[in-house]
Amino acid sequence: MSADPRAWRIIQAALGYCEANFRRPLRLAEVASAVGYSPSYLSRMVSSHLGYTLSDHLRQLRVSAARDLLENSEMTISEIARSLGYADPAHFSHAFSRAEGLSPKGYRERLWGR
Repeated sequence: MSADPRAWRIIQAALGYCEANFRRPLRLAEVASAVGYSPSYLSRMVSSHLGYTLSDHLRQLRVSAARDLLENSEMTISEIARSLGYADPAHFSHAFSRAEGLSPKGYRERLWGR
């Protein structure tokens, strides 16, 4: 796919939708519907233009917000997971660990020296 301005507008709209809604469960089909394209087309467009997927973008938004909550709140790991759209705290911990190289608990312990 070419890097035409129309494609970039669609991608920006999809990224913006993710940024506005990442704190709740969010699926590719919902993002695609919000920007008026099929999930497969939007996924290919994002991947080919950005080199990463919408799921990767969503995960990064959530991990960034999780770091902030781990650093600046006393919310439990389960509360943080739920506040970021994860139904399963274990899934959140796995995603965070993959991105940061340690678990949310380990991240907080290293930060707070506990």
